[in-house]
Amino acid sequence: RLRTELFGLPYGNYTLLLCPQSLFKLHPEFDTLIRKILEATSEAKVLFTQGRRERWTAVLEARLRNALGDQLYHERLLFLPRQPPGSAFMRLVALADVMLHPFPFGGSRTSSDGLAVGVPVVTRPTTNLRGRMAASFYLTMEMTNPEWCLVAENSEQYVQFVARLANDHEHRARVAAAIRERSPRIWEHHQYVYEWARLLARVAGRPAPTPEEVGWWNQESISSKIAQLSRQARVNFGQGRLIDAVSSLRAALRICKNSCTEEAKLH
Repeated sequence: RLRTELFGLPYGNYTLLLCPQSLFKLHPEFDTLIRKILEATSEAKVLFTQGRRERWTAVLEARLRNALGDQLYHERLLFLPRQPPGSAFMRLVALADVMLHPFPFGGSRTSSDGLAVGVPVVTRPTTNLRGRMAASFYLTMEMTNPEWCLVAENSEQYVQFVARLANDHEHRARVAAAIRERSPRIWEHHQYVYEWARLLARVAGRPAPTPEEVGWWNQESISSKIAQLSRQARVNFGQGRLIDAVSSLRAALRICKNSCTEEAKLH
């Protein structure tokens, strides 16, 4: 019902396969896969967002009409005006059951948007960076195993994975739940921030920052900082400065607590 109320999409109990990519990314080979996906599913509809220019949309519509035939094109294919970045786009993504990550030119931000709201994004990584972003997210999330039906090795497997997620509602629910649980690993792994900071410092000819300067404590620096605070506490206690000693111990305990919280997020 929300699909109809918010975006004017057809009402009904169908599986929505969303491909909200810029149309210039869609290779003609992908048109054939759309036909195979629709043939392998019974209730699914594929939704594309229109291009920035009317001509781009017209070209894709003509290609898909030729690839799908009139019946599939009219009954199972949908187009929606391009949604601006932000809440409107995220509402559309959240209403999808599965997101189709095109190849050989995929998307990074769009894929991360889907994963952020627990939508399975099916991808087939290529040899170039532009086709590997979604797969890299799944690598971080430890979800590249074929049992998830997310990272395909070839076009045939891509169709099989999309069809499985579209047709098997229980499997799709399990995959979506795992994505919601594991997707924070993409954004909350502070080691990546630290490595980027080190790289940019080298490029700028500046000294490399410490983990603490970028808000991340690796295990070695955590142990070193706790040991330092413990020594301070002992010195303060020996000199009768009880308040300072307690302050140092509390600081050490906060570091331990934050470290455990960070570890729990990653696992």
